[in-house]
Amino acid sequence: MSIKPERIRACLSFSLGIVILCGLGCSAATVEMPVGSAIEGYDAKVKQVSTDPVGYLETCLAAAEEIEEFKTTFIRQERLGLFKELKPQENILAEYRDAPFSIRFTWNDKDSEYRQCVYVQGRDDNMVLLMPRKGLFGLPPSLQKYPAEFAVKFGKARNPITDFGPRRMMERILDRIEKAEPFGGVGIVLRPPTEIGPAKEPCFHLELRYPEKDEFACKLQDLYINIHTNLPVATYLWLPGKDERCDETLDALYMYSGLEPNVQLTDANFRIQEIKRKAAKADREVQTAGDAGGASASALPAAE
Repeated sequence: MSIKPERIRACLSFSLGIVILCGLGCSAATVEMPVGSAIEGYDAKVKQVSTDPVGYLETCLAAAEEIEEFKTTFIRQERLGLFKELKPQENILAEYRDAPFSIRFTWNDKDSEYRQCVYVQGRDDNMVLLMPRKGLFGLPPSLQKYPAEFAVKFGKARNPITDFGPRRMMERILDRIEKAEPFGGVGIVLRPPTEIGPAKEPCFHLELRYPEKDEFACKLQDLYINIHTNLPVATYLWLPGKDERCDETLDALYMYSGLEPNVQLTDANFRIQEIKRKAAKADREVQTAGDAGGASASALPAAE
C-alpha cells in the first residue's frame, strides 16, 4: 500500500520526559527509561518517525510480516454487547504459527469462563475448538466446536480468532489511515516514549486522531511500538468524551506483551490440553466462590 506522507497531518513533538498511562484511569505518572545512545539506532528511528510516520508504520508491518511463529501474553479488553459494555480484561497465553495457520489461546485468569481454544486451518473442518473452564450443572467441561466468525456474529468479540496478531493489527491501522484520506487525513503526533505492559517494553507512543467522517466511532488511538524491534506492543482505542482517556471512553485495548518471535512450535502446541482432575476441581471451587459473589461478564475467544 502506498500512502503519500504529505497528505497526513503530522503534528510531531518529542521530549525526554517519560509519561505513562496508569491503567485505564485519567491520571499519569513519570517513570525512567533508557533513551538516546542507550538504545541502538534510537536517534535514526526518531528521525524516521518524525519525518515519515506512515512510512515508519509500514516498516512496523514489514517487521511483523517476518515473524512466522511466536508466543506472547495477549491482553484484551473490548466494549461489547447491545449496550456496548466495557468487559473485564483478559490475560491470555497466545501461540501462533503461519504454516499451517494455527492459533492457541490459553486463559491465564483462573476465574475466566474459558480454559483454552485452538484453531488450525484445514483441521477439524476449520472450526474453533473451545474448552470451557467448567461444565453445565457441575459436570466436567466438554469440548465445543464453532465457526470462527460466530464470536463476531453474536456480538461476543470484535474480530474472529483468525484475525489475531500484530501483523493483522498493523494492516488494519494502515488501511484505516488510507481510507481517512478523502476526509482530511489522520493527525499523527509523536508523544514521549514510555514503557508498556507487564514486560515493561520501551516503546514509541504514536497518537492518531481520525477525522469526524471516518466510519469508526473511536476517533483517538494510542499506538505503542517497541523501539528495539519495531513490533507493535499495544493499542488503545478511545471514544469521544469529556475525558479523552478513561474507563468511560475506552473502546478497546489490545496488547502483545513479551512477544517471543520465531520460537519452535510443534503440532502439540495446537492441541487442547488434557484437563487434570486436581486443576478441574480447583476451577470448580473458584467458580463456586465466584457464583456466590455474582456472575462475571464473558466473551467468546477472538482476536484484536
